[in-house]
This record gives sequence, structure tokens and C-alpha cells, in this order.
Amino acid sequence: MVDDSSSQSLPAIDFKELYSLGTQGEGLQQLTRLMGRRLFSRVSWSGRGPDDGRDLLFTEDLRGTLRHYQFKWLVSCKDFARSSKFVSESDVGEVRDKVEQHGAQGFLLVTTTTASSGLKKKLDKLDRSPDNGMHTCVWDSAELTSILLRPDMSDVFQQFFPKSSKRIALSVDDAFNRLKQDLPEFVIERIRRSVDSFMLGGLDFGGIDIVPDCEEIASLIDDALVAVFDKGDYQAATTHLASMDSDTLLALAQRLDKCNELRCEYLLIEIIQSSLDSDLVLNAYQYLLDNRRLEDSDRLRLATFLDDASLDLMLGEEIALWAQDELMANISEYHCWADLFEVSSHFEYEGLSVESIELNAKQDSDISFSGEISVNILIGDAAVCIPGTFHGHTELLFGTYVIDGVDVDTSSYFRE
Repeated sequence: MVDDSSSQSLPAIDFKELYSLGTQGEGLQQLTRLMGRRLFSRVSWSGRGPDDGRDLLFTEDLRGTLRHYQFKWLVSCKDFARSSKFVSESDVGEVRDKVEQHGAQGFLLVTTTTASSGLKKKLDKLDRSPDNGMHTCVWDSAELTSILLRPDMSDVFQQFFPKSSKRIALSVDDAFNRLKQDLPEFVIERIRRSVDSFMLGGLDFGGIDIVPDCEEIASLIDDALVAVFDKGDYQAATTHLASMDSDTLLALAQRLDKCNELRCEYLLIEIIQSSLDSDLVLNAYQYLLDNRRLEDSDRLRLATFLDDASLDLMLGEEIALWAQDELMANISEYHCWADLFEVSSHFEYEGLSVESIELNAKQDSDISFSGEISVNILIGDAAVCIPGTFHGHTELLFGTYVIDGVDVDTSSYFRE
């Protein structure tokens, strides 16, 4: 007889599985971010602090009878699953100062173990104090387990804890074998359907529901769904869907999104990153823009996988308008400002316009851009237009644009 006492002694979720996703703490932060996207109205990052780190922020909408307002939580993730160490006061620092610094109203500690008695007392005191106007909350291992085992979190659970998910599935099978001896078959079948819905993340359709008139494409969609739900292999799923047209992709995304948002998002991201069909890539990107609150850093990174025409369509006008606003307001900070004095030492700056822009991108790298501008100045009563150029790049890590240089052709004034 096999001794399975070691597996039985394990908790429902083994949080040490998170270490496979990166260095200590990275896996828990990724997990918390995805959980936040399910449970809160907005998830964002703060600006970088002096330690070059960024803090996670959750915003929830609170609605009362007479008013509606937003409540912001500062989130602190502490992963001590390997050491089983409790989170102490020194691990979180000055909670109230951090909350005020980020303009938040609450502090959420997320940990794979639990808070020490000293820290728990400190957080409870802050939560109950009428003077500071803030609230505190702790998601410890027990609370995380409770949230992750909810049906609407099944895909998140399976994504981050494949071993724990498999162990629970085996336990369920064993339980069914025991129940068969005591319950009618139709009761067992109802229970089985409910459990299967949880284990497969709520999948309730097949390829024939997407393309009822094309058995070949329907079969490929079925293969893709098996790859996604049974194996978590999104690259294989993308290969199965290579011959799919954009309308079918949209229909599949809409149906998949209803039953499993996270798996839908992962599949679309994989299509963007690995599909050779530029139309599929563009439509997958557009679907995410329309149906997700992507951070600017993620939005710009995914845009680097678009072809040149799609990149210009998605970002050309946006970057041109940003560049125009930036140069309108801050042109004096660029070296071209000094060049304008070659035309006249007494001129008035009237503004500028971006006449054209060109974008270039390499996959998973910063996007570079360049364009032509017209700078408008007054010399006495005469309006003068000076042509020029600018160039810059995106910073994917921060999701921002940067202008690297601006040049003006003052010689055109003297040629006239």
C-alpha cells in the first residue's frame, strides 16, 4: 500500500510554487496583481521610489445611498513561504507614512504566511484609530487560499499553482470513487459537472459553437482550447489557430472572455507575440485595448509586435499629438531654442505643429520615432515659419515617451 501521508499533510495550496516564477516575492506580486484586477476597479503602479522599486495600488469604487467615492489601497507583498517566517513590523516599515505618501486611504498586507502578533496589533490599532482616517487589511495564507479556491478564481489558481491544482484534482477523483458507493448516479453526475466547470475555468463551449459551418476550423479551435485548458500551452494553441480569420478570432475571444478572462487574455497576448498573421496580431491587440485596462508599459510593449502599418495606425497620431504638446510647452528646454536666435535676437515664439511622424519598433524593445515640425515665430510684424525635425523613443518600463532631440533649419529663413 502506498503511503500518501506526506501529500495529505500538505496544505490545499503550496505557496512555495510561486518561487518558480522568479526571485523571492516576484511570483506573489504577479499573483496579487492579477487577483486585484479581478476584485478591484483599478490596479496601478506608483512612481519609482528612491529604492528603484514600484508599489502596487488597488482602487475600489464604494457606493452609498447618497455618494460614490474611490478608496485606494497601498499593497505590500511579503512572500516567506519557504522559511515560514511571520511578517514582522520591521518588514513593512512605517505603514502610515507610506500610505500618506501614496495618497492612499488603506494598507493591504498580502503574505504567504501570516502577520506576527506585534504587527497584527499595530495594524488593528491603525484601522480602529479615528484620528488617521485609514484602514488596514491582511490577506494571509488562509485568506489567500479562501479567495483562490473560489470558482471565479479557478484559472488564476491553476496558472500559478499547477501542482496544487493537480493534487486537488486527484483528491476530487478519490472522493468521487467513494461517493459512488453511497449516492445515485445522477447526483454524482451533477456534482462532477460543477467540479469540472471549476477545474476547467468555466469552459462551456466548443469550436462548433464558434464556426458551426466549418468543421475543420471548429476542430482546430477545439485543439486550441484543449491546449489552453488542459496543458496551459498558449503557444501550441496559437499554432492551432494560425489559419483562423479575424472575424473568427473576435468571436472566439468574446466567448472565451465570458467564461475565463485570464486565459482569454493570455491567449491573445501569445497571438500578438508569436503569430505571423499581421491581421490577427492587430485584431488581438485591438481587442485587448477595447476590453482591458492595460498599463501603458504593457500597451506599448505589445505594440512592438505590430507590423509597421499597424503600429502607425495604433500609435502614430497619439505620439504625434504628445510630441506637439511637449514641444509647444517646453521647446525652450531643447538646444534648437538657441538656434532660433540665429534668425533674430528679438523674436516671439508663436507655437509649432508636427507635420509628419514615422515609427520604428523591434519586438520587446523601445519604439523609436522621428518627424518633421514647423516652428512659428514673429519677427516684428512678420510671421516666419522655420522647418525642423525631432526624434525620440518610448521607455517601455515606464510606459512613457521621451524626445531625444530637436533640430531647426534656420538657413531656410536666410535663403528666402
